[in-house]
Formats: sequence, C-alpha cells, structure tokens
Amino acid sequence: MVELDDFKPTFTPAVAAEFIGMVLLQFLSAASAANAADNGLAAAALGTGFAVTMLMYSSVHISGGHLNPAITAGYMAVGANGFSVKEGVSYMLAQFLGAIVGSFVVKSCLPFQALVHPFVTLGSLSDKHGEQVFLLAFICTLVLGLVVFATIVDKQRTVADNAAPLVVGLAYAIGIFAVRPIPDPGSVYVEPCPVISALSQSTKIRSHVCLRDT
Repeated sequence: MVELDDFKPTFTPAVAAEFIGMVLLQFLSAASAANAADNGLAAAALGTGFAVTMLMYSSVHISGGHLNPAITAGYMAVGANGFSVKEGVSYMLAQFLGAIVGSFVVKSCLPFQALVHPFVTLGSLSDKHGEQVFLLAFICTLVLGLVVFATIVDKQRTVADNAAPLVVGLAYAIGIFAVRPIPDPGSVYVEPCPVISALSQSTKIRSHVCLRDT
C-alpha cells in the first residue's frame, strides 16, 4: 500500500546522476537542435541519439539511465526491478530540475539567432492540430517505452546489457526523424523531458528544440 511518506523525495547518488544527466542531455540535444536549423534534421536526430547513448552508458550503472520522466513513470507503474514510488518521485524531480537548468545553460550559450529560428520553435501542425500532435507524441513515447523495457527491464531479453543504450539512443534518433518537423518539437517524446515544455512555457524557458527568447 502506498503511503504519504512514499512521495517524499530523497537525495541519493542515483538521483544526482539523473539530475546531472538531464542537465547535460538538455544542453547537448538543444544545441544539436539549434544547429539543425542550418545543417538539417540529421543534426538534431543524431546529436540527440548520440547524447542519449553516451549519457546512458555513463549513468546506467548508477541510476538505470532513465533520463526521461516518461520512462521513470513506466518503472513506477509496474515496479520494474523493485523500483519504488519514492525513487520515482525523486527521479522525476531531479529530471525536471535538470531540464530547467540545462535550458538556462543552453540559452546562455547560444546566440539570439539560434533561439528564434522558425525551425526550432514551431512545427507544421503545432498551432492548428493539437489532437494530432498529442497522438504523435503519445505513439512515440509508447515506442520509446517499449524499447527501454524490451532492452533493459525484461530479464528474458536477448540484447546484451552493454548494447541497450545504443538501442535506446537509436529509438530517440528515429523518433526525431519520424515526427520532428510536424508537431511542436517541445511536445514530442524525443525531448529529454517530455512534459517540461508546459512548465518551461509558463516560465518562458523553452526546453530542447522549442527554445525561445524571453
């Protein structure tokens, strides 16, 4: 039975790893997306995929390398590998804060022109087709979750443990190639923190590819 104490966040090395990983992932993926404005979609897709792979290899032995609250929510929902609600709440808080800090960092580092380019602020369906954008985000989040659970959580998997971050990074890259120009990029699952866009909207922080000048 879930108790109130289960929702009290704790600070552990695993939580710290998720925070640091999210700061770096937000920075690297957002910078890749900004470069995509001039260098094409591959810069965003491959840059994000490589960043996810690198950071998962660096953190998977500490925190499991979630680096995404949608993945953490999945772990919480099924109690994967003994993952608890308290751990999930702590992970999510670290991920949200890491995404915000990473957004500030990348916004401070990139020139103004890189933050206002149409390619990195608005997709072709963003303003008039909210239902379709939501559906795209939902499907891509589902795909990512299936890949993570099939390659990391499932004890009967045939994929080697050291190959899982490569497969997950590939899932991110393919997702960006598939849907990136269509919805508002900040709402697509391939963002490091898929629900941070709503929070960053209210604080004038644009996470990942939906960075805007305040």
